[in-house]
Amino acid sequence: MAAAPALQSVLDAKSDQVQLRALAAEALGQMQWSAALPALAELAETAGTPAALRLRCIDALQQIGGNGALIVLSRIAEDNDVSPVLRDRAIRALRRASELQSI
Repeated sequence: MAAAPALQSVLDAKSDQVQLRALAAEALGQMQWSAALPALAELAETAGTPAALRLRCIDALQQIGGNGALIVLSRIAEDNDVSPVLRDRAIRALRRASELQSI
């Protein structure tokens, strides 16, 4: 968990290193670093965010879980202006979260 703040800094950086930021989002999700939730949510919902980064943020939100993540995922899933790929990923993330809660 000592790496989480550094990964959060990479995620928050306004750089064009999309792949690096996407990997940081993935790692924060795997660590279930809830402090990253606001940044992940903002990136996932912002139309100007590259699709590859948005997809990784959606996955990370699902991994972190909790009400805040579920609300963001629901908004993306219900947004008709979002690309079908992003909406589908959000819907699948919601299903996985639902399945995990029912176990």
